[in-house]
Amino acid sequence: MVKRKPRVLHLGKFDIHGKHAGGIEKVIEEYATALKAEYETAVVAFGDTQSFTCRQYNGITHFLVPIHLTVSFAPLNLWLPIYLKKIMKSFSPDILHTHMPGLIPFFAYRYLKKYPMLVHWHADVDGSSVARSLLFPVYKYFEKRVLHHADQVVATSLPYLDASPALR
Repeated sequence: MVKRKPRVLHLGKFDIHGKHAGGIEKVIEEYATALKAEYETAVVAFGDTQSFTCRQYNGITHFLVPIHLTVSFAPLNLWLPIYLKKIMKSFSPDILHTHMPGLIPFFAYRYLKKYPMLVHWHADVDGSSVARSLLFPVYKYFEKRVLHHADQVVATSLPYLDASPALR
């Protein structure tokens, strides 16, 4: 019997090859690529697609969710919980690697208790704008729940770890 590689599912923000790709997406690509020798890796992210799509990039599965709307600072798809259920069933991860900030981990909350989870903390969310200030308390509530269920939290640097209000 052939033993399968452990599976890591990255919960990101944007497609690493899409028009919105930035620093978080670059880190996800680097981690997924580095891990693929020992782990089967996949990424869930919002993509520049019209429908839910599964693509292969460099031997890594990418589940791309279309963006229905953007709320203040964040892409959103109201069907995301249904897509996540399909992804969890088909990919069957052993580890969740969430990349924050982003909304996908909030919608994956029901799975956060079922799998070991690493939170990769890229940045704090600034609640200073008017639109963000109205939504900020809701965002912070879910952010705390994700952090509470994390088995491990990794920040982009030690000074940032020490300075982040959310990680204190």
